[in-house]
Amino acid sequence: LPVQGWVFVLSDTSAELLADAVSLRITLIVICAVCMTFLTVWVYLVVWKLLSPLKRVEAAVVRLENIDLSAGEAVKDLAKSPDEVGTIASAVVNMS
Repeated sequence: LPVQGWVFVLSDTSAELLADAVSLRITLIVICAVCMTFLTVWVYLVVWKLLSPLKRVEAAVVRLENIDLSAGEAVKDLAKSPDEVGTIASAVVNMS
């Protein structure tokens, strides 16, 4: 304390001084691992949801390639979609 002219000296091991930092580091690593796992699962589900109509259209195109003219029936519901998959599905329906 500068007013009194006193000096405090503390003695402690580095393990005790860094215990809170180590605990915080472990907690942050666990939180990051859980978040990364959650995000990975979420991205997988979103990509799967986005690609499933495209896989149906691909299967219909392969059936059309093998001269199966009923291939358009499998993607008739997708032909109403306003996106690119809907455009391709509409073309498959028109070809069959």
